[in-house]
Amino acid sequence: MKQGRTTQLAIQLLAFAPLAGCSTPFSSRVDEHWGEAHRANVSQMIADPDAGYRDRELPPGLDPTTGTQVIENHRKRQAAKGKAGQSKPTIFNIGTGAR
Repeated sequence: MKQGRTTQLAIQLLAFAPLAGCSTPFSSRVDEHWGEAHRANVSQMIADPDAGYRDRELPPGLDPTTGTQVIENHRKRQAAKGKAGQSKPTIFNIGTGAR
């Protein structure tokens, strides 16, 4: 009986040994800097709560007319691609129906 218990204990130790590496006493860089971005955002909102509501210049990019044309062309191409590659779906019914 003693031999079986020792073997069982050895098996359990070997099974859980890889998990011992997960609980290290060292902290990671993520742990060290956890929450810094949130604290920075909160302090910026406290300093200037109306910053997001002021008028500001838009970043450089497409004008609205060109942007509309680009997205319409993209949607047309995707619709044409979807229709050309369509096939009937394969359906497997498992465990349904009458006995």
